[in-house]
Amino acid sequence: MKLFFQTLLILLPFFSKSQCIASAVNTGDTVFIAADSRLVEFVTEPNRHRQDTLFQTTCKIKFAGKFNFVLSDPDDTTRINIIQKIAASANNLQELTARYLEIMKSMIAEHYRFAKEHNPAEYKMVIDKPVFTTWFLGYENNKSRLISIHFYVNNGVKKPVVVSASTEEPRFDEICNLKWRQLVDPHNIIAGGRAADNSNVERVRHTVTWQTNMFPRQTGGPIDVLIITKAGKKWIQQKNECR
Repeated sequence: MKLFFQTLLILLPFFSKSQCIASAVNTGDTVFIAADSRLVEFVTEPNRHRQDTLFQTTCKIKFAGKFNFVLSDPDDTTRINIIQKIAASANNLQELTARYLEIMKSMIAEHYRFAKEHNPAEYKMVIDKPVFTTWFLGYENNKSRLISIHFYVNNGVKKPVVVSASTEEPRFDEICNLKWRQLVDPHNIIAGGRAADNSNVERVRHTVTWQTNMFPRQTGGPIDVLIITKAGKKWIQQKNECR
């Protein structure tokens, strides 16, 4: 049973990349976030002549105290609980990020050390690739913040497995499927004013909608759109299950 769960941990990032789509723009005074809302399961009848699609609603834009976050695998209850626990005592996004990195590096390394020993073929699939992505979002020190964290698994020298992480504050980012940079020109991100709000809301909404239309068998459902400003959080649209 333990071997099964270790294998699942290795493959989870690849399943998540096909199931979860989120896009974000940070103009410096506002963060715009859009997220697809459902995971997809396919059920094939015993005679294999019929396949039903079941959609499970997920709330990908999550909250922990005063902080906001998005996970590449939104049903990862372990990471959700870790973030919520850290958020209870963190004073700002910098503290939240530092504590999260420390805990997650240790936890991921432990899991993949076991995987390297018992599932070498699957382990090779994740070497030097981002296995998890986390966004922390908010408004601090008179500016909007979008912190994008990517965790990588590497072969160690003194240790069998080393987990590294990159932390960036991009103007735009996306989780899953096609890269945002193929769809959005960074020079077209506008800062300030109602026109900018409308334009950037449509950018994140269009990117998610475009990808869900391109991958109808992997994604779908109503889209959540949230903006974060100095005044606080404002939902542009939100499905009932997440209210």
